[in-house]
This record gives sequence, structure tokens and C-alpha cells, in this order.
Amino acid sequence: MRSILYITLTLWLSSFSFGQNQLKKIIFFEPNQSFISKLNKLELDTVVSTLINKEYEITLIGRADSIGGEKLNLYLSEKRAKSVESIMHTKGIDKLKITTTFLGEANPLFSNSIEQERVKNRCVEIIITFNDESAIAVPSQLNNEDSVNYVNTKFENDTTIYFENGTQIEISAETFYPRKIKDINFDVTEIFSLCDMLSNNTTTRAANGDCLTSAGMLYIKPTYAGVEIQPNKGKFVKIKIPTKNGKLDKSMTLYGGVKNKKGEVIWKNIKSELSYQENGTQFYLFKIDTLHSFNLDKPLGITCNKDGSKVKIRKFKDALICQTYPNEKYLAVAEQLGKKKFVLDKVINNKNPTLTVVVNDKMGNPYLAKGALNDLKFRKWSNSYIVKKKYFKRILKDYTRPMTPKDYMCNYLRVVAK
Repeated sequence: MRSILYITLTLWLSSFSFGQNQLKKIIFFEPNQSFISKLNKLELDTVVSTLINKEYEITLIGRADSIGGEKLNLYLSEKRAKSVESIMHTKGIDKLKITTTFLGEANPLFSNSIEQERVKNRCVEIIITFNDESAIAVPSQLNNEDSVNYVNTKFENDTTIYFENGTQIEISAETFYPRKIKDINFDVTEIFSLCDMLSNNTTTRAANGDCLTSAGMLYIKPTYAGVEIQPNKGKFVKIKIPTKNGKLDKSMTLYGGVKNKKGEVIWKNIKSELSYQENGTQFYLFKIDTLHSFNLDKPLGITCNKDGSKVKIRKFKDALICQTYPNEKYLAVAEQLGKKKFVLDKVINNKNPTLTVVVNDKMGNPYLAKGALNDLKFRKWSNSYIVKKKYFKRILKDYTRPMTPKDYMCNYLRVVAK
């Protein structure tokens, strides 16, 4: 558990605070504004009046709240600091005595998670350091003994989010600061079965063409107020994917999802330390600083291209053909070349490649054929497998909802994958 530091911060608002040979004042601004109001000018008049016949240096720190983009807030905080500098210069302060800096929304003076406090971060902090040890004379109208104490309490706890199929996401406190983890929507799709892959149009193909076998895929999209966000710079999120039947495969590596020209998600190897948690439930564990699509995979040893053998389907329509391997989370959907002709990815014959085919007859009744690819009749001269009508068995039609060949296919991929 991360240790929490509690800090008590005392600020005097619209007055000076005193510490040894320093004076501090805060000038506040309206939202998205950097001009100096009449009230601010009067306050700056009072500040300048205290500097007569004294040796000093001035630091101006421009700030902004957390509303809006980070770059815009940084620019706004710079404009505010320079506005104060310009006014002080017109009132006779030497620019050489002024150091100007700006922080945007970083290192806020007040809590950005509470609206009443967040507005106070639209400010310029004035710090005046005196070079002599003489007493500091302060006009009576600035000598306000009322002070406000702000306690920077614990912002939030570390959080673990649990998902339906066993995935866990561990997020340290303030990873998304100033947004709280509880206010963020994590849209997560877990893909752990061949049916999941088919339903989500996900392939097990690497960007370099390698065929992959998967230990699990995740699509993660964090949003706040409908806008997609990511962890703050330098922050990492731990993701834990459960192992299949409690067995670790340490040859797995991490891939990130990218879209090809067809809009399909394919997988590109990314750098991330992959480790294993072996106490109790076994997980693959990795840390990542950007949340998107992830796949734990290892190459099968062949290239995934639609340049394998062809498959011909007779007497049926609306065919969907999936090629798989027993005990592997690998799925390839055959590409249709013509009315009844399809092409497969390359296959590894010694892994017992399997075909599952779902078709409809003219009346819309579904049929299924499944089995080892090598058991089909093969025509060498045309490099084609023939799936004859006798291989198909009629399956029970679901009248409770509209069903596509993909829906029926899902029911049988679970059996094929065993």
C-alpha cells in the first residue's frame, strides 16, 4: 500500500502572509481571463506601496485550474503571470527584480476535485523576498489576522477493478488526477474464447503477418464525461489476465492492437515487462501507461495470409467457415472468393487443423459441418477441399431471435476448441 503524505497548508487570502523575510499574496482571476481587474489593480497598488525604500526580489507564479486542456491552461497561466508583471512594471517595479514562472494546472494550491476550491487555482501567486533583515512594515489595512486553513487530505485510495471473466485492473491513487478513479467509466471487453474473437471481429494475426495463438485479449477504453482519457504522464496501470486452467505459458508476449487498411485489428509487439503472479489464482501481469487494446500471444510459426488452400461448398448459401487448431486460441475466417468458393489461411498440418462450417439452405434452415481439414476430399490440381452436402447436419433453428451464421457458429466453436 502506498504511503500517504498529509500536508497542512495555511494561506492568507486577499492579505499578506509572513514568514521570516517574505511576503506572499494571491491575485485571483475569472475563468479563462488574464486581464487585471480594477480590484486587482488596487491590491497591486498596496503591494507596491510596501516596497518603498526596501531591497527585494519578486517571484510571480501563474496558475490555472484543471478545467480545459493542459496546453491551454499552461498558456493561460503564463498570460496571467505576465499581466501582473506588466502592471507592477508600470507602477515603477524594475523588471530585473521580477522572476516570472507559470505552472498551468500542475501542483495546484487548492483541491481541483472540489468546485469551490478549484476556482481559487485561477490565480497568480506573488512571493516577495526581502534582502535585508529589517522589520517589514505593513499597512494596517493589510494586517488581517483571519486565516483559512486548508488540509490536503487523502485524495483517493488505490483501486482494483474486477471484471466478469477474471480480468483485474489495479490503479494507484491519483493516476488520473485531478479525476477520481470512481468517476471514470472503464469500458472493457474481455476476449478469452473463440466465440469472443468471432463476435468482436478479432483476428490472431500480428502486424508482421505472424499467426498467433492467444492467452487472452482486452479492449480497454477509459472515459470521463464522455471523453476518452489516459493515465497521467509517468503513471502506470497494472493489468492481470487469468491463465487458462491455472497453467502459465511463459512464452507469451504482449501485443497492442492496431488497425490495418481494412479496419481490422491486428497486433503489434509492444515493450512491457510481463510477469506472473503464482500465489492463489494465477495471472499474467503487466504494467502499461496507455490503455487501449492488448493481446497476450505467441507465434504459431507460420505467416497468416489468405494464400492457403481453397474450400468449395456445394448446395448451400450464406456459408461461414472458421479454421482453428485443437487446444489453441487461434481463429481464422475464410475469405469468400466467389459464390461458393473460399480461401483459407496457411495451415500447420501437424497441429490437426479443423474446419467448422455453418450454412443455410434455401429456406433459411441452418446446417453445420465440422471436423479435421485433412479428412476432407482434396483436389490437388485446384488446391481445393470439397465440403459435400453429406457432411452437413441440420441444426436446431432458434426462433426466439434473429440468428446469423455467426451466431450459430459461436455455439460450436467452444466444442471445437476443447
